[in-house]
Amino acid sequence: MRGNSPLSETADRELLREAERKLAALLPPTWDVELEAGPPEIDGYFVVRSPQGAVARFLVEAKAGQIAGSAAMVSRALMLARTTALAPLVVTSYAGAALRRMCEENDVNYLDLTGWAWIRADSPAIALMTTGAERDPRPARPATITRLNGAGAGRAIRALLDSRGPGGVRALAERAEVTPGTVSKLLKALDAEAVVERGPTGQILSIRKRDLVERWTRDYKFLRTNRVGWFLAPRGVRQAVERAATGDPNLVATGSVALRRYLPDQQVPITALSQFAAYVPDLDDGSRLLGLVPTDRATANVILAVPYDPRLLDIRPTADDRLSVVDVGQTVADLMTLPGRAPEEADQLMRVLAAGDRAWS
Repeated sequence: MRGNSPLSETADRELLREAERKLAALLPPTWDVELEAGPPEIDGYFVVRSPQGAVARFLVEAKAGQIAGSAAMVSRALMLARTTALAPLVVTSYAGAALRRMCEENDVNYLDLTGWAWIRADSPAIALMTTGAERDPRPARPATITRLNGAGAGRAIRALLDSRGPGGVRALAERAEVTPGTVSKLLKALDAEAVVERGPTGQILSIRKRDLVERWTRDYKFLRTNRVGWFLAPRGVRQAVERAATGDPNLVATGSVALRRYLPDQQVPITALSQFAAYVPDLDDGSRLLGLVPTDRATANVILAVPYDPRLLDIRPTADDRLSVVDVGQTVADLMTLPGRAPEEADQLMRVLAAGDRAWS
């Protein structure tokens, strides 16, 4: 809507009209909601009136269609709100998890067409919190990655999670060993959900790493994306880990074992070691090497997986460690999608990472 009169673009005008109806439906029937036009730099205002005549006025920052530059959208809403002394309200076709969190962290109201709403006012007293769709129901734009469970997407995401500052598409593609086209498509998808923020030329300015790994694991699942087998270590998990450390150099640990590698020495894991998850080139060979017995999920204490990305098997142990472990980003993603208390371990690891890198907070 920039550079045009308010509500001049058909898609955004229809978005605001539909949002007006959504907001009215969330309020008691005796309340009134009115959409007002604003000056060229403002998308509009929502005016809410109670039966007693109290009025709440919201400054609207709206964007229809697939969103890119959501961080800039929230920043603009805050800037205009300071200028007008009005409460900001972001209106979109779909507000993804990262955008919702960004709005809440900055005290910005939001409303989307799938049912997500977080709107507050003191006078009249308004407190609306409703939930909508977990996924954007609209068809994706062409040339945008929509499912993040492939090897190329995984490599690029792991490189993003490992990065510590701004960067460009080609530099990230080189680190991830994927094509610039794969990175470009991925960044468009992540930018649309406010997981990354990019500059005018497409360079990466910031990454919300917790949001990124949460977005990744909506599609990537350890038990579904990889080919897995369930096994029992008859003499316990620790002996299986010890045997792995002196056996197959192609075995790469993940999950609880990898968590312990990344925790500081003084940090106690939140759970006892009761599950061993590892990547192997072949399930049968890996199980024989570790002396495992095939079993079912209910009795298994070892999960072996042939990885979705064969390059995970290229990781080699450091000079101080006998057992290879996956990178920290893959560790978090696997913990988030492994059974048992692994998701709690993922949260513990992310809190540790956030202490040294605010992008994980």
